Amino acid sequence: LDRAILAHASLRGTNLKGASIQAANLGKAIVHKAALDEANLTETILGEADLEGASLRGARLHKADLMKAKLESVDASGAELSQVNFIDTRLEKTDFSEAHIERSTFVNCSLLGALFSRCTMSKVVFVNGCTFDGARFGGADLTRTNFRGSSLVGCDFSEAILDSADFSETDLSRSCFYRAVAREARYEKAELNGADFRGANLMSAILAKAT
Repeated sequence: LDRAILAHASLRGTNLKGASIQAANLGKAIVHKAALDEANLTETILGEADLEGASLRGARLHKADLMKAKLESVDASGAELSQVNFIDTRLEKTDFSEAHIERSTFVNCSLLGALFSRCTMSKVVFVNGCTFDGARFGGADLTRTNFRGSSLVGCDFSEAILDSADFSETDLSRSCFYRAVAREARYEKAELNGADFRGANLMSAILAKAT
């Protein structure tokens, strides 16, 4: 299916496990509950596509276009996402457990209740007020990840690696950092009301004007 034009197509429940769908156009396609496990979606256009409930376990999304796509309740565990721009993307309850996300940007995205357990991020930036309330990052490696200005109310960062991560101007109310490693992390002007830092390593962290 490389370079196939499937814009507006209905792929509801389709089994595309392991398929090569590189540089294809699935813009505005209906991909509800489709099986795309280990599929190669390099440079594929998925703008405004509806993938709610789809499975992308172990899939590869290099330079994929996910602008305004709907990925609620998608299983993307173990997926590889690099140089992906998530703009106005719906990612509520999406499962990124053990996924590898690098050099990607999330702009104005909703990630309420998303799961990032044991996920690895590198050079990832969240901008324009992304919302993560209730998301779980237990055991994730979020070194140098930029969360500046995001809403992270009630999130779980237990045992996560947060070295040099930027939480400036975020709302971390009631979030848990139990035994997290956050050396040189930035919490400037962050809201920390009710946050749990028991056993956390905050060596050289910056908490200026945090409340």
